[in-house]
Amino acid sequence: MRIDRYLPHRNLVTEHLYEGSGPDGDNYLKLTVPRALIVDKVMIVRDKDGVEATSTCQVAVPLNYLCTAGSEITVWAGTPQERRTKVIAAARAEYSAATPNHATLYCE
Repeated sequence: MRIDRYLPHRNLVTEHLYEGSGPDGDNYLKLTVPRALIVDKVMIVRDKDGVEATSTCQVAVPLNYLCTAGSEITVWAGTPQERRTKVIAAARAEYSAATPNHATLYCE
C-alpha cells in the first residue's frame, strides 16, 4: 500500500542527519523529505538512554527517511512556523499489507 496518501505535508521537513564531529563542529547531511505528517503535540517519550523527555512535535515519514536520535530536522520548512529541532527518539512501524509502514520521529 502506498503511504503517500497518509502523509499530506509535502517538502515541509528537512532532515539534518548527524555524521559526527570534526574540527569545525558537528557535521550533518541534509535531506528533504518529500512527504510527511507533522503533528505539533506535547507528549512524554523515552530518549535513547531511557530517560523521560518532552516531545513537542512528532513527524511520520516513509521508512527510508528514518533517522537516528540526535539528528536534527527542520519542520514546517519555508513557512512562518519553520523551526529546527532535535530528534529525541525514532520508532519504526511495520505492519501488514493493509496499513502502510512508516517511521515516527519524536522531536524536542
